[in-house]
Amino acid sequence: MNKLLLTLFWLISLLIMFFIGKNMGAGDVSIAKEAQFDAIQNIESNPTKLESFDKKECQSAAELSKSSLPSSGLTNKNQTAQNSHTHDKQTLINELADVKRQLADAESQLESLNASKPNMPREDQPSQATEEEVSQHLSAPFDSVVLKARGSMVDKFRQLHEEPQDQEWSIVTEQHISDFFVTHDLADKVALDAITCKQTICEIRGFELENEAWGRIMSDMRAQPWWNFASSHSTTQNNKKFGMFFYSLVSKNVI
Repeated sequence: MNKLLLTLFWLISLLIMFFIGKNMGAGDVSIAKEAQFDAIQNIESNPTKLESFDKKECQSAAELSKSSLPSSGLTNKNQTAQNSHTHDKQTLINELADVKRQLADAESQLESLNASKPNMPREDQPSQATEEEVSQHLSAPFDSVVLKARGSMVDKFRQLHEEPQDQEWSIVTEQHISDFFVTHDLADKVALDAITCKQTICEIRGFELENEAWGRIMSDMRAQPWWNFASSHSTTQNNKKFGMFFYSLVSKNVI
């Protein structure tokens, strides 16, 4: 029985030496070994003390082992929290992008409805444009948009071609719009046909090579600091010969 307890004590001593050795120099380890050897001799000469001493040593070894364990649990929790925060942030970014696209689509549809909504005929001129006046400024397939439109879109089309040109404003604004298209991420998904600005109105027309590309570019362009247009009439249509195309008339704020 004493041999079994002695063996157990020896193993506990080795465990204690292992943890102490991690934080001590070579000289301290030698001292610890001598203390271990003296303790064993004392226990062999007085076996009755072995049982009580063994309990104390077991408790001390357990406490030392706990205090020496790395804080891996806390590190894992922090890493998990960081990963969760990153995932939530990316999810919000994706949801915001989807909402922006949906808003651009809704605005485009609303503008198309407004453009095609018939107004009461005016006494000075008809609410519908004639083929003769449209053909002077637009070719297929863009002419079909104005020919089918009623009311305010026809009014804006006429105003564009009747008002005098503000050379400074029109040149700068046309350049802003053109540069924005060229540098946009979806630049290869659209093909600009023409940009025409006069004094208060700009006409933007082109072809859409990928669905919703024009709407997303238009939505991003509205957020630019140089964009000072208050209203727009915009539509995207499909033509059997020319494919998808877009046409837009935007009016700036007039002070």
